[in-house]
Amino acid sequence: MNNFKKNNIFWETYTINLNNPSIMTKSVIEKAIKKFWNKNVINIENNKHIIVLFRIVYVNGVYNTLGQLNKLNKEDMNYYINHINDILSLISNDYKAEAINKIIINYGVRDGLATIKNENIQRSKNIVLKRYKHYNPPVTINPLEYGELLHYDKALKMYLVQIKPLLIAKIYINKLVNKVDLLKIR
Repeated sequence: MNNFKKNNIFWETYTINLNNPSIMTKSVIEKAIKKFWNKNVINIENNKHIIVLFRIVYVNGVYNTLGQLNKLNKEDMNYYINHINDILSLISNDYKAEAINKIIINYGVRDGLATIKNENIQRSKNIVLKRYKHYNPPVTINPLEYGELLHYDKALKMYLVQIKPLLIAKIYINKLVNKVDLLKIR
């Protein structure tokens, strides 16, 4: 672990060297983030948060950053795993086909708490989820049970609801059935 100072703000570098080069998979991401979290985040004070960047290093030495800078609280580990996996699902297959040998997580601990992520708020226990492809949308006619309302168009009877950071449900309402389109943000 290295640390460096930029603009009077300390940054730490946590490097995970892979024993065998591997392609990027959900499993690789999950293991890396859990290892980082358990070593570096779990013990920070409750009134602090981290800022974090997730980087991968290909065997040819090229670096790639997945996503943007995130502000996370101690309880946001699962949110962050899902967020990086969402990004992985949207990027070109060229990125996923190349073998990596290193994951680098740059982070800093900051005062105060970050904004609470919707995914960390418990859903009502009465909401049933239905597996659809690799999503788990709720079985409900209430569009607001999908996630955070982004927009409502009364004339079209259409809701835009954010399910995850990179996934939006476009829901058209009528008397008997709702039409739901899942949109990935690129």
